[in-house]
Amino acid sequence: MTNISKIEKGMVLMIDGQLWIVVGLTFVSPGKGSAFYKMKIKSLKTGNVIERTYKSGEEFEEVELDKMNVKYLYTHRDKYFFCEEKKPAVRFELEKDVIGNAVNFMKPNQILEALTHDDKVISVSLPIKVVLEVTEAPPGTKG
Repeated sequence: MTNISKIEKGMVLMIDGQLWIVVGLTFVSPGKGSAFYKMKIKSLKTGNVIERTYKSGEEFEEVELDKMNVKYLYTHRDKYFFCEEKKPAVRFELEKDVIGNAVNFMKPNQILEALTHDDKVISVSLPIKVVLEVTEAPPGTKG
């Protein structure tokens, strides 16, 4: 358990049974009343960002996430198949909601970074640069 005063940006916390990453944290000390913290957190499951207020002294469970490199193999019936980069025999599948918007930019045999918690992949992220080819574009219009 981690006290709210020790929480930093980028930490992953378990709040209400879901994993959240801390995007921002500010300490507010109003002239009247008790001090509190405003914490901006992002859901690792849905990607939604919300802002909540917490009293001083509250405690949260800090979660350690593991990173691993995975190779995207292929898609079949809205399921996306991957394998571990170092162990090609270990294959697993993910749903589109876990991958998010990255499905539009993935190519077969591309290496991606996956975040895991309790040996379960919770998100996949693309590399910083991706090489793609434009296959169709609408004609340009003036104005």
